Amino acid sequence: MSEQQEKAKVSIEGWWWDEFYVRKNGKLVLDHVTDQRRNTRMDGAVTLMAALFANAAGISGVLYHAQGRGDAGWGASPPAVTTSDTTLFDEILRKLPDSVVFLDGSDNVVAGPTNIIRVRTTYIETEMAGETIREQALFGGDATALAGSGYIVNTIRADGIGKSGAVQLIRNIKLIFS
Repeated sequence: MSEQQEKAKVSIEGWWWDEFYVRKNGKLVLDHVTDQRRNTRMDGAVTLMAALFANAAGISGVLYHAQGRGDAGWGASPPAVTTSDTTLFDEILRKLPDSVVFLDGSDNVVAGPTNIIRVRTTYIETEMAGETIREQALFGGDATALAGSGYIVNTIRADGIGKSGAVQLIRNIKLIFS
């Protein structure tokens, strides 16, 4: 690949983190925030970008944030994501994000557009209560509320996060396009 072709490559770098809220005296209070960790750009993201540039009918950007059980056999070391995957291993819940916003280089929300977005989705106490979540993904294009639909954009596999009915979980994914 020539230097000119290399400079023309578009990349998508991703990060994710969680916020855990618990009830104290009847109010939700931030309990803790996890460190930011890397996520994986899926091949579907590139196809979705092409469809968006071509103004393909019925195609949109990020539409759903999905959560999955993964495989209990993964233990503390889940297998690496295969970028050609089109679904989660065991999807349990798919939701519309609370927000998809533009960020500046210091992670401040701005009117945009910029080359950085943050997807934020809240899972209330009763959602996924008692589940162990080992995977999550963003879906766009022609995605619906049905598992397996749409273009998978970004996937995360991690050691299991136990979701009790006493916790509200806010999941954040930041994507940097360069």
